Amino acid sequence: MTDWRDTLIEKHGHPRIIGIDVGDGWRPIVEAFYAYIGRHGCLRAAQIKEKFGAARLYYDHAYDCNECDHADIEYHHHAISGIESVSYYTCEVCSAYGTQSSGGGWIKTLCDEHHGERNR
Repeated sequence: MTDWRDTLIEKHGHPRIIGIDVGDGWRPIVEAFYAYIGRHGCLRAAQIKEKFGAARLYYDHAYDCNECDHADIEYHHHAISGIESVSYYTCEVCSAYGTQSSGGGWIKTLCDEHHGERNR
């Protein structure tokens, strides 16, 4: 069975730096990111990871793009930041509503059920 990450990479290309390094619960967030950059040919995924309990969606903007001005680039930044912000309240394991907590040196965004499993 193919992992959803592999399917997205096959469809949209491998992120420039690393693969898709987030939990299954953030699949809708990653798919929204790919959908957004897919509508803008000048953008390419660079890195998709978790950091400090939130998704980090890094992208590159083509240097030879003649269509985007400074306002467009700012718009892309804010749009992708908005997609990332959903991860602050989405369980990284199952996509349910989650909250951030720290434990064992790591900050994670998890639902009540997965917080409980983590603390056992």
